[in-house]
Order: sequence, then structure tokens, then C-alpha cells
Amino acid sequence: PSGFNMNNEVAYSPGQVTLFFKSNSDNRSFKLTQTASAWDSESLQQSFLATDNNQYQAVDSNGKKLYFYGKNNVTWVDKGIWYNLESDTDLSRAQLHSLADSI
Repeated sequence: PSGFNMNNEVAYSPGQVTLFFKSNSDNRSFKLTQTASAWDSESLQQSFLATDNNQYQAVDSNGKKLYFYGKNNVTWVDKGIWYNLESDTDLSRAQLHSLADSI
């Protein structure tokens, strides 16, 4: 995504890959985990978000349903892939939304 670069760290296992990104201008970072999945948006909500008692907000965006949860996280499913973007820094909801839309 614009303004971020991969920091050359990748974690993987069968059916899953995690990419780590750092901002080009400050200390913001995030990781994006992609997992092969048969889930749709409803099963993601029921199987992931509801089970951890996460407070979340669903937003329709470019044909995908994005679920913002926790302080700096967004998750969605698209074409058999579950995407989970987690940040440990203060990325705004608008920045998370933009990142999710760019993937």
C-alpha cells in the first residue's frame, strides 16, 4: 500500500501467509495475514468476531464487507481468502479502510 513497504519479513504455513509492513515516514506498522478459507462475510462474523466478544463495526466497501474491530484492526473475506490486517500503532480507521481497499 502507498506509504508502506514490506520489511522483508514473511511468515507462512500451509494455507496461510503473513506479510509485515512498515511506514516510509514514521513508526507505524501492520501485518496482513491471508488464509485460505471457505468463509463468507456472515461466517467470518460468526466464527471469528462473535467468538472473541470483539466489538466491531461492519462497513460495505467496493463489494466487500469490512469488519473493523479492536483499536486498529480490520478483517474481511474475498474470493476464498480471509484477510486480517492488524496494527499495533495508531492507524486511523480511514487509513485502515484505505489499506483494505488497496489490497
